[in-house]
Amino acid sequence: MNFKRFFYLLASIGLISTLIVLGLSRFLRLDTLIKQMSLGSIIIFSFFCLVFFSWGKMLSKSRNPYNFNNVIIMSTLSKMIISMAFLFSFKRLFNPDSKYVYVPFLIFYIVYAIFETYFLTILGKQKIKQHD
Repeated sequence: MNFKRFFYLLASIGLISTLIVLGLSRFLRLDTLIKQMSLGSIIIFSFFCLVFFSWGKMLSKSRNPYNFNNVIIMSTLSKMIISMAFLFSFKRLFNPDSKYVYVPFLIFYIVYAIFETYFLTILGKQKIKQHD
């Protein structure tokens, strides 16, 4: 997968997600905190995908077969740690009354995790083809 295709897919997911949040916010009168959590989640997970794609692309050219596995391990570990920090900070800063404020975060976590799995799988297959 080249960067142009990746960026097109990432921008599409981000745009669709943002439009859904803004549409729901307008028509369902979502709480401001839910809107902030949703948009913050989209930004954070888009950034994660961009970093891990760049890192995966770079390491997919490596001769060491374990380097690419490190991308997968580090993406999972760092995403979990930063997600926990984000949720903890959000709770400390805004002290939301409703626990439903965290639902959009979970939804976007899953959406972007699926996308991340998709592009890392493609990069992994390209790595295998390069070394055969």
